[in-house]
Amino acid sequence: MKHFVINEEKVDPTINGFSESDLLTVEGQITLLLIRGPRPAGDIYGSVKASQPTVSRKISRLLDQGILEVAISTQDRRVPIYNLSERIRVFLRQSEIMNDIFP
Repeated sequence: MKHFVINEEKVDPTINGFSESDLLTVEGQITLLLIRGPRPAGDIYGSVKASQPTVSRKISRLLDQGILEVAISTQDRRVPIYNLSERIRVFLRQSEIMNDIFP
């Protein structure tokens, strides 16, 4: 979990165990996770607050919609690596909501 530094003090970004991922849909959590770059499936399943079957269905839907792309790991051919499509990256860069994430 990341912490924010305010006045030289570490501040936990959760409030009574409630974090920013609690405010997002599963699709939003996946998108936010992949903004930083490609991630293996296991990282996504471990980071998103939903069951593995739910995350799997959402990933499949995002792939069908062209929001995600998938590649196979060069180190282990059994591991899919997911990334946001370039079309979505361009959209997010142009979005006012995402200005803080994409400088």
